[in-house]
Amino acid sequence: MQRREDEELAKKQRHKEMMLQAEKEDMAMKKARKDEEERIEKEFKRKMMEKFREEERLEQLTMQRRRQKELDFKKEVEQMWQKKLEIYRQERDRELEEYRKQQEREEYQRQIVEQEKQKLLKEHLP
Repeated sequence: MQRREDEELAKKQRHKEMMLQAEKEDMAMKKARKDEEERIEKEFKRKMMEKFREEERLEQLTMQRRRQKELDFKKEVEQMWQKKLEIYRQERDRELEEYRKQQEREEYQRQIVEQEKQKLLKEHLP
């Protein structure tokens, strides 16, 4: 009886540790995704602004036209970035969902193995 309680307690502890680890991994993935998004955004905007400055230099527009063009360009860059970010997030969400499904499959398999183990123990122990 004590052994069974100890096994049940150990099983609960393993499950708790596994869930904590999964949560920790999930948080790490979210942080990594956010950091990556910020890095990609900065690089994307830097390149786009660099391109814009080169175009500006070559065109030598009047000051007023230049300011308006810069505002319009920034707006366009932001719209382009938002589209790119949305695609990136959808991709990451699919990856995260695949990861979660894999974790669920593995947990289900662990439960089946544990159930079969318990069943065999009950059948073969007096």
